[in-house]
Amino acid sequence: MITIYKILIYNPLFNILVFFYQTIAFKDLGVAIIYLTILIRLILYPLSQKTLETQFNLQKIQPKIKEIQNKHKKDPQTQLKEIMDLYKQNNINIFSMYLFLIIQIPFLIALFQIFSRNFDANLINVYSFISAPQTINPYFLGFINLEKPNIILVFLASFFQFLQTFIGFSVLKTSKNPSMFLAYFTTIFTFIILIYLPSAVSLYILITNTISFIQQLFINKKFKKENELARIY
Repeated sequence: MITIYKILIYNPLFNILVFFYQTIAFKDLGVAIIYLTILIRLILYPLSQKTLETQFNLQKIQPKIKEIQNKHKKDPQTQLKEIMDLYKQNNINIFSMYLFLIIQIPFLIALFQIFSRNFDANLINVYSFISAPQTINPYFLGFINLEKPNIILVFLASFFQFLQTFIGFSVLKTSKNPSMFLAYFTTIFTFIILIYLPSAVSLYILITNTISFIQQLFINKKFKKENELARIY
């Protein structure tokens, strides 16, 4: 199982990183990580978009869900049936969110291992058809050592995570929604975890959260447009 994981996920990701480092990143490891992150997000885009839309639609129907829960407090079976019917009416498939999370796990584990280990020691895993550098310069923009924690990248990664969640709630005017507690909690948790990890991990999380933030902006725009059309008709 470990061998399959290494052949199918770990080695390809590391080799793509080295390829970017040697070519379009001009031997800047941070730029190579940004390119790799964008590539992964492009591959996972259909699932990530579906997940964000599902989360958004779930927030929209929260008042109706609470209504059903209050109406059938003593009848869990009816409560569950009506909630599932509500999901169906609104084209919500909650399993799509879990699928996105499950698919991400091996990628995240591989990237964490790549970023947490000595980059030069990993060069033995470079494919023969890729030009391998003698050594990898761990600095981003010439002054951020990606092998050590960096408070600026940690702050930015945490900030964009919160921002993406916040605008998701704000368009629905649900800033007082209890789910906002989760937004604050995950932001603080992310900050605490990243502050002890190599900043290569923080840079990956920062780019990932920035892309999610941009996706959320488009989802918000789509929602506002739908609301405007609904008012007209």
